[in-house]
Amino acid sequence: MEAAKAGQQAVLTIGISTSPGRGLLPAVRARFAAAHPAAKPVLRQLGWLDPTAGLADGSTDVAFVWLPLAGADRYEWVVVAREPRVVALPGSHPLAGCDVVEFADPSRK
Repeated sequence: MEAAKAGQQAVLTIGISTSPGRGLLPAVRARFAAAHPAAKPVLRQLGWLDPTAGLADGSTDVAFVWLPLAGADRYEWVVVAREPRVVALPGSHPLAGCDVVEFADPSRK
């Protein structure tokens, strides 16, 4: 009976490519455990080469990712945190004098 019960425990594979915002992961994990006590969350860390953190190949069920994602029409997402982005450039770089650098610089296409 215990084996059958253990077999019913759901596993949720969570993909991450880096550690999400300060304190975010423990808070989400605690809330998930409280809402779904029978589920077993499993973290799977993936490298930067997979910006979908396993969603694209189906190796994860959900993931913490950085937006925007290529092929975003394939995914649904909820923004759970916002963090500022900064860029470090050598002084000689054409964008070094800019106060704001757009994420997608149209002149670089």
